[in-house]
Amino acid sequence: MQDVNASSATFEPCCLATTIGSLPHTDVALGTRLVLESTPEIPSWVQFPRRVFYENMMIQFTEGMPGLVEDTDGERVLDLLRQLSATLRDRHGFDR
Repeated sequence: MQDVNASSATFEPCCLATTIGSLPHTDVALGTRLVLESTPEIPSWVQFPRRVFYENMMIQFTEGMPGLVEDTDGERVLDLLRQLSATLRDRHGFDR
């Protein structure tokens, strides 16, 4: 079995650039190529939130947050009234 901590090459960052991962591009091939050419030593997982709404970092990490709902455009919005109404209905039997 190979030791996962052993390496024949030592990685030295030497102040190399890295990225956050979200790009304003809608062309996946172009955006990915740009990242790989610009930061070949430390590439990032590229996201394209202008191409697909669900690639937005905030959308990925807020799923299931109380009061957060998707509106008719497929975007998430904070709807505290809807959350409060559901809580009152479920816990106290109140309905709008």
